[in-house]
Parts: sequence; C-alpha cells; structure tokens
Amino acid sequence: EGGGHAPGVVGRARRRLVAAIWPEASAAASPAVVADPTGQTPSDGEQAGKLVKSTPEWLKEGITMQEVEQHASSASAWIVVDGKVYDCTSFIKDHPGGTSTILSAVGSDATEDFEAVHPKEVWDMLGDYFIGHLREDPESGAASAPAQTGWLHPRKFQSIPLVEKIVVSHDTRIFRFALPTPTTRLGLPTGMHIFLKAT
Repeated sequence: EGGGHAPGVVGRARRRLVAAIWPEASAAASPAVVADPTGQTPSDGEQAGKLVKSTPEWLKEGITMQEVEQHASSASAWIVVDGKVYDCTSFIKDHPGGTSTILSAVGSDATEDFEAVHPKEVWDMLGDYFIGHLREDPESGAASAPAQTGWLHPRKFQSIPLVEKIVVSHDTRIFRFALPTPTTRLGLPTGMHIFLKAT
C-alpha cells in the first residue's frame, strides 16, 4: 500500500466551521433598472460595468446590504466583493464552477469565498458586472434574516467542532461533527448541500 493511511479512526480535530447556504425558493426578482436619461455619469465619475445596468443613485449613493439581500436568486443575483456590488444574473449560466456554486453566494458578501478561488484575470472581469458601492444604512441594522428550520443558517457560517475523522480508504473520509445539543435539529432541506470551511 506504500504509505497510505490505514482505515479507522485517526484522532480528533480542533474546532472547525460548518454552514449550509442555499438559494431561497421565493427570492425577490430584480426591479426594473433604468439608465440616466441624460446619459451623464455621476459626479464622482463612477460607471456601471459594461454588461449590466445601474442607476445614477446606486453609482453615486451606493447600495445597502438590505437591498443586496433581496437579490438572492437566479432571477436576480447580486453579490458583494470587497465593498462593491455586482449583478451576476447574466453570468450564472456561464459560471465555470457551476450555477449552484455562484447561487450559494448571491444576496450576501462573497468577498472571502471569491478571494479564495479566483485568480487575477477573474477579478478584472468582475468589473463588467459592477453596479455600485456597498453603502452603510443605519436604518437597516437588523435586516430580516431568512427563516430557519434548524440549527443551520442559510446565509451565515456557524462554528461547530469536528469530533471524529474516519479514514475509509486512500480517497474517502467520514467526518463527524457535534451539534450544540443532542436534541438539536440540523435543518438541512432534502436534496441540499452544506459548505464546510476549516479555520
């Protein structure tokens, strides 16, 4: 077998993050977006990406996170990366990582996930989908969260411990995580996946 791991329990790991993120079934559709009829750009010179439409207000004043969260479906898919808002709706079908990957991040701040897997040329391409900067909105401090049916939160990573790892074969592992209490429901809908992130 030459240096391969033997099957069986190989120890316990430190605490790691686990989360599930899935698109909501009834997310708000994108409202009609109209261009400035004067054809002028905002006073600060910011322009929308060449593959999307924005509004003078979004480009000048910014877009709140509350507004971004309303665009969390394939019908209207916005993401935030590094403080900027992008409308990725037209790109979903062409995403090399598949539609489910990009849909898992829409309606949220995807900076960390985007930085982790995309090279510089993709960052350059991102500008084509720019619609405005993220703006702080003091009145939206407690934005409405998606409904929860268990411990998992649809749009937030939560931390739980990895308590056991079993090596089944050279390319197969079983990971066991501990929920907060023995009676806690995971809350993963049928046919959906979870995203795991080690820290």
